[in-house]
Amino acid sequence: MDNLSLDYIAGNAVDDSDGRITMLQATDQATYTGLGWDFEGVWQMVSGFDFPQLRFDVLTITAGTVNFDPDEADIIVPITFSSNGGNWVTNGISFTVTYDTAKLAYTGYDFALPGFGLVYVLEPTPGTITVSIISPGLDLSTLGDLKLIFTLASGYVPLVSNITDIILSFGPGQGAVLSSGISRENIRLIDGFVRFDALLMGDINGDNIITIADADLLAQMILNLIPWTNRAKLVGDVNGDGVIDLLDVAIILSWI
Repeated sequence: MDNLSLDYIAGNAVDDSDGRITMLQATDQATYTGLGWDFEGVWQMVSGFDFPQLRFDVLTITAGTVNFDPDEADIIVPITFSSNGGNWVTNGISFTVTYDTAKLAYTGYDFALPGFGLVYVLEPTPGTITVSIISPGLDLSTLGDLKLIFTLASGYVPLVSNITDIILSFGPGQGAVLSSGISRENIRLIDGFVRFDALLMGDINGDNIITIADADLLAQMILNLIPWTNRAKLVGDVNGDGVIDLLDVAIILSWI
């Protein structure tokens, strides 16, 4: 950790040789973030104190980072709750998660609330999910994962031309605790991502090359000889007419 001595002579610049700083700089969070101090999980500026204070008890809510599996229809993003100590017994908590509706569609959630209480996971506007967990005497640090379930948005296929990570963001000022005695400043929120490997149109079997095997596999699905795969539904419409049929098989064969 960087140690700094204080120079009370106002207006003096930081002396790089011995780390001396002015009082104004010592009370400015930017002085410390510039040195790499962690003001998300370790330090905080607290009203009534001039200098950074340790976060002795912090509740961390993390949106997981998941890799999209084109062979699975669902994209499951875990929201985890963890604490480095302290008393996190409350009447509940609420927060909001946002995402890109051009690429994802929210379909539901999976969560087991310990004990008695209510859980509301709603999408009042597209791209904004509100979570409220209400339970008297609830210890937030012992909650299991809240799993948000998505699918790809209609018409979106993660190809080389349009592939980007999708951020699931809590945004500023989130994490309202439904009881007194706990500061929102002691809630750390970590955004998550849905990440993609670029798909190849016509690559029905997922081996990253186009061969006769892809045409044969797609033809069998079209003729209902084998079950459809989620991957085939994503990359099978090679001519982009909105229908996957034997014309698409013919185009794949023409590429070989």
